[in-house]
Amino acid sequence: MPEEQASFQHTPRPEFDINELPKANKDPNVPKMYFNGFLTGMTNADVVMLTKLNNEPVAVLNFSLSVAKTLVRQLSQLIVRLEENSENEIMTIDVIDKALAKIRNDGQK
Repeated sequence: MPEEQASFQHTPRPEFDINELPKANKDPNVPKMYFNGFLTGMTNADVVMLTKLNNEPVAVLNFSLSVAKTLVRQLSQLIVRLEENSENEIMTIDVIDKALAKIRNDGQK
């Protein structure tokens, strides 16, 4: 398996080709997006996510509930695999926010 594909996990489906990811990443016609924050909401049929970069809106993504649940599962599997192999736990934003609040409070003493 080529190096760039080695870390990708996916739910096998006939219409899914793992080679799509590196190809799409190199394709100038496919929009690229980076975000470091997000807000989520849900209706009875969909999940909506507002992505943010430095607290400014970047894009709105809409997912069906089944796609959202599958995405959560696959992202969790990727992170767990990284954590197990690195022997480090990736901190969530909530954990980092608590640590930063503690640092700010300690600085005010």
